[in-house]
Amino acid sequence: MFSDEEVYQKIFFVCKERLDNEEKPVRENLVMALDKTLCKIKEGKLSPATFPVLIAKDLNREDLLPLAYELAAVCAFFHTSADLVDDVQDDSKENPVINKVGKAQAINISNKLLFISQQLILKLRINKKKKLELLNLFNQSGNIMSTGQFFDLAYTNKLPEQSESLINEIELIAERKVGAEFSCFLSCFIVAIGGSPETYYNLGIYYGALAQVVTDYYDILCNPFSDDISVLKCSLPIYSFCKNPEFAEEARLALAGKNDLIKKQFEIKRILSKVKAEKDLKRYFDVCKSNVDKMLEDLPNSILLREKIYDTYQYCTGIIAGLEELKGYMKDANSRSTLIDNIDTDLDKARIMALEHVTTDSLFRDTWEIQRWGFLDEPLLLGNLFTPALILETLLETNVNIDATLKY
Repeated sequence: MFSDEEVYQKIFFVCKERLDNEEKPVRENLVMALDKTLCKIKEGKLSPATFPVLIAKDLNREDLLPLAYELAAVCAFFHTSADLVDDVQDDSKENPVINKVGKAQAINISNKLLFISQQLILKLRINKKKKLELLNLFNQSGNIMSTGQFFDLAYTNKLPEQSESLINEIELIAERKVGAEFSCFLSCFIVAIGGSPETYYNLGIYYGALAQVVTDYYDILCNPFSDDISVLKCSLPIYSFCKNPEFAEEARLALAGKNDLIKKQFEIKRILSKVKAEKDLKRYFDVCKSNVDKMLEDLPNSILLREKIYDTYQYCTGIIAGLEELKGYMKDANSRSTLIDNIDTDLDKARIMALEHVTTDSLFRDTWEIQRWGFLDEPLLLGNLFTPALILETLLETNVNIDATLKY
């Protein structure tokens, strides 16, 4: 078995080694861009650049691990190029390369990363026919990803004025962007060794699309501030917010003006917790999971890859469960107040009282959002959405009287 840290170090080492001939200021920015995307590996998060290594391990081709790491480096340069230009187009404030050298230079670095990825394919120790097949695979995927990005940008900040049928376009964008990239990275090792890549390629479409949608929900609901809300990104959760007839007027008022203040974003997230966001996610999750599971049946040896896919499943079901639980707390406060008389412990009474504040006290809601973790922080998703300790602490911050003897 091998650790995430080991994979990160080996892929990063190969990438940096391929930059030895670059001039120092250029190399520094290329390494910074690569580290931004590859550091996810050592943190245990999903990075598609690892796919060639995972597949080589799953197929017990230890003899071909050097080739797998070379392909992982190709994927890392390709993925980092796409990630960097995507951050430029999304006006991201958190990309270190953009913050250091500006957008114009970041685009130039993105182009260079892409060119390097193609050069590395030509330097692989495989025959020319396979090199051409790999070049075609990466260029085809890049072409599909660019088409997906075109429609992503075209619909950004325009969702409220679009028709209900846009949901199909949103799902297609996810398949074209991350789905196409996952397909390429999952199948490139198989192409390089002369195998049949169709199952891996098709698996990547649904796995990548699901990963994109889960990321969209996570970025909005689990971060105190969301760039996706600021620009009304073309994504499934934003669509759910804008297109729910029951809350159309509430959503319209919430969207009035700019969406780049934490307090304003919290109001939007609060409405998002009441609409059918969890149903839209669950429907899409069920479709993708069904397709992915069928393809995994044809890949019985894919132990490590299966673990990564199941991690994505777990994140998705956690978000769905969190939204469902939160929606339950957003129901009529009167139905909950009758429960207090039947609860024995002071702790549970305080908890019920705190939940009522979530829906009735705007000061409490804002304090909760700003003072603590964001709307749905990852640790809360893994357990009870509203932990007693968090509720009691926040009630104290809003000057609500609590029995001094109450224990956490």
